[in-house]
Amino acid sequence: MPRTIRAPFNFVPLNDKVYIPEWWNQVSQDIPFSDGEDGVIDVEIINLSPLFVRDGHGHGNKTNFSAHIIENDEKRYFIPATSIKGMLRSVMEILSFSKLLPNQFTDSYIGYRTFGGNSTDGGAYTRKMENVKSGWLVKKGNDFILYPCLRDFVKVPINAVKEQFREYDKGSSSWENNSKLKYPIVSNDGQNWKLVCTGYIDGKKKEYLFSEETKKGIVLSKEVIDKFITVYDPTPNFKPKKDSDDEHKKDGYLNWLYDGKTIAVFYLEENNGNIDSIGLSKMMRFPYKYNVGSIVRKQQKSDSRRDLCEVIWGNVNSNDDSSIKGRIQICNAFCTEIIDDSQLCGIKGVVLGSPRASYYPLYLKQTQQPYKDYNSSDALLSGRKRYRIHEENIPDDDLLPQGNENEKTKSHFNAVPANKTFKFQIRFHNLRKVEIGALLSALTFHNTDGTYHNIGAVKSFGYGKVKVVNNIRLSNLKYDMMSYLSAFELEMERFTKENLRSPWIDSEQLKTLFAIARGHEKNELKMMTLEEYGEAKKNNNFSWLTENFFAINSSISDKERLSLRKDNFKRDNAELFDNLKMFIQEQKYEDAQGVLRWIVNKGNIAGVDVDEEEQMLQNIGEKIKQKQEKEDYIRKQREEEEKRKKLEAGLGTQLESKFEFGPNVGKFKIQGVKRCMKEIESWLKKCKRKELNDQEKADFILTLRRLRNECKDKNEQKAWTNYESGSVWLAIRKYINDESLTKQFFDEK
Repeated sequence: MPRTIRAPFNFVPLNDKVYIPEWWNQVSQDIPFSDGEDGVIDVEIINLSPLFVRDGHGHGNKTNFSAHIIENDEKRYFIPATSIKGMLRSVMEILSFSKLLPNQFTDSYIGYRTFGGNSTDGGAYTRKMENVKSGWLVKKGNDFILYPCLRDFVKVPINAVKEQFREYDKGSSSWENNSKLKYPIVSNDGQNWKLVCTGYIDGKKKEYLFSEETKKGIVLSKEVIDKFITVYDPTPNFKPKKDSDDEHKKDGYLNWLYDGKTIAVFYLEENNGNIDSIGLSKMMRFPYKYNVGSIVRKQQKSDSRRDLCEVIWGNVNSNDDSSIKGRIQICNAFCTEIIDDSQLCGIKGVVLGSPRASYYPLYLKQTQQPYKDYNSSDALLSGRKRYRIHEENIPDDDLLPQGNENEKTKSHFNAVPANKTFKFQIRFHNLRKVEIGALLSALTFHNTDGTYHNIGAVKSFGYGKVKVVNNIRLSNLKYDMMSYLSAFELEMERFTKENLRSPWIDSEQLKTLFAIARGHEKNELKMMTLEEYGEAKKNNNFSWLTENFFAINSSISDKERLSLRKDNFKRDNAELFDNLKMFIQEQKYEDAQGVLRWIVNKGNIAGVDVDEEEQMLQNIGEKIKQKQEKEDYIRKQREEEEKRKKLEAGLGTQLESKFEFGPNVGKFKIQGVKRCMKEIESWLKKCKRKELNDQEKADFILTLRRLRNECKDKNEQKAWTNYESGSVWLAIRKYINDESLTKQFFDEK
């Protein structure tokens, strides 16, 4: 598949999960963390390629020099602290899986137009534009009111316009023509019309005539006006350019509206007759269904809690009281030597610009044909835009776009030569170990060789490639740099393992960031021409930007990694560990033992250290043994007590006991002679005697009398009548052991 798209930038995939530190709402300038540190980091950076950072004290393009101050009539060049802060924070936002904040993207609508063979929507746009109508737009108070034309617009040949109005220029923009002609009245077929000029396009042959407006206007909704203003914002002379020296360029369609003037617009209606959209030409810039903001909010769910970057760098929220000050202060990075003007790279001109977010083949995530655009319900942003690092340290000035050679459209700069050293300090207050690690990780790309920052203007063309020198000096801190990096990586590793099921350094975000920060060949970085942008947009040339990933070194020690693996194992088996804790608290040791055996078995399979759990299993076994011994002892004590009570109660109580519950409740437990004899034998064993005493004999006879009276079994009844050889009387004589007493009982009626 051809890869025709190329660009000096690429995108780091946007993280859908945001890391929120546990201390997100505990940050204070006055009350330090117990483990908070105040310190200083001394940093040296070398610009490996020429460097140009806009002088903040200059105005527009009046100065061509990089940022500097004048000391002793000499220029002392520096990199502004704000530029360094932006450079570091943008990297940290990716490393720490932070939010894409509203001030980092334009939450506005994007418009599109498609013509002829360039159409990628199957002709939907063209069919929609067949229903365009004309009208006049004016602002009254806070309302924008559309007055539809009384008659449909008509087309007029350009040649006829040129004959009547010499000021008209076919190659000029709509604003340039309309601002000069001011919608002049034209007679056509006996009726008066107003001439409305639209923008230049190849092959254009017609302009338009609008009739007078209706008396009843339509108040447009805020959504329609917002779409109109944001869609046409990129159009030259739509908005006034207040920083321009040319008074004419401070004018514009929007300015006309705010001055109470009327402008000509084309519009589309919805099926219910409401106004759907308005534009400045018949083939208007039509707003996509979705804008960048709506896609961001779909990809990354809103969270009012502060992410790590907000906690460290601070944030400013005009909508609420959640603003906090940052705890980091960065100084300007001053060059260590004085650079004479003669040493500079010389003044160069360039037309700065790159594709806007409307160029969906780049700015939206593309994985397969057809291209997704901002009308696609499943559209996702490509991510955070970052400029790729150039392999060569000497920029190829042939890559600098020159536009149409109009010097007024160019930005001019005179870069500081390569290989100059700049020094600066980072001072911070009350940062925790993880936060210091995040700062150092952003500064050094997590101590990864062969990675570089880029800074300043024209970095897309190889300027501003900088390297952080290795001799970073930490002052007033408790640990060394690797300890801080390790603490940060461990924190992020826990987050990514839980949310991405992968190591932090293997996440798509880090691999892409680090790949972008390595050198790229010139043929990967050349800006496409307008023609190439158009060709690459066609689905038959479907392609996307790619990076060469490489293995990122970890700062975590083997011991820390084993501990982290154990933490992840506990998190993945949280339900088992929760049950284990509950069973131990409730002293259900057999259940706890079963859970522990599962944990140990799974841990051994996963290669996790389960020594602690094996020791716990052994301890649980001891507790079970102790519990069983205690229960056995209690049971024996209970049995002895019951035996004692039975002996004290006497044989009669034992022989005449009844069921207290169950289906036989209220009935005697002893129902037959055999059962009675067994009870007598058991009683003698308990008493450790061979004969019954007199009272026991009397109790025995009492029970025998009951059994004889209740007997219903014929065989047993017969046995009761055979005194000499019947089995009943043989057993009775054995235990009574008194012939006269036995004979006396037999003779009873």
